[in-house]
Amino acid sequence: AQSAIDKVMSVNPAMAKLESIFAKRAITVLDRLYENPQIEARLARKSDEAETEA
Repeated sequence: AQSAIDKVMSVNPAMAKLESIFAKRAITVLDRLYENPQIEARLARKSDEAETEA
């Protein structure tokens, strides 16, 4: 799958640029979520619940 992505990237640099912009946006959004202690606690609880279910 990765090689197919790389081919698209090399064929279409504009697409690659968009992709990196989206990746950076997603990272900043996640950073903001993790900076919020309330959300972080909720995520931790969710992962605990997932572990107990597994």
